[in-house]
Amino acid sequence: DIGFGEEIVGLEWKGLVSTGIVSRPPQDIRSSEDVFNTLAITGMQNRDLFLFDLNGRILGFTRGQIAYDMDGIQASLNKVLLSGKINYPRLGLYYISLSDLPVESGEGAIITTNDKKIAVVKGSPAERAGFQAGDILLALNKDSINASSDLAVMLKQYKPGDTISVTFSR
Repeated sequence: DIGFGEEIVGLEWKGLVSTGIVSRPPQDIRSSEDVFNTLAITGMQNRDLFLFDLNGRILGFTRGQIAYDMDGIQASLNKVLLSGKINYPRLGLYYISLSDLPVESGEGAIITTNDKKIAVVKGSPAERAGFQAGDILLALNKDSINASSDLAVMLKQYKPGDTISVTFSR
């Protein structure tokens, strides 16, 4: 796993090498269907790189300033090889992690609208459960949503069709 504050090395196809530090991703609206873990890298130029830790282990790759964690990619590839498709559970909502915002608790994820003014996808499990923009999701099956456990990442431990309980505040 790529950890916050970890020093990494980036290698470009042309052989150019650069170093950087893993930082928190910018405050952005995420979908509960995000498949890959993404992180921001500070100190690297805006280019495509393969990422390694200081021991030479491959961690992932970048497209611009966003890094894609190899663990998420490997899990998705394994699903494709086993079933022929990527099939993750979904809630059908857009959110911002409160750990990305300057708020007191930093726990949870607030449902918000994306650039198309959609907060909850029509026909989704989130709509059927009655979620709406402004709701704060606090936990999935009693596991807290916080800086070390993002909502989209937490959902990956379940299978489509699983029933989960969501603790939230309105």
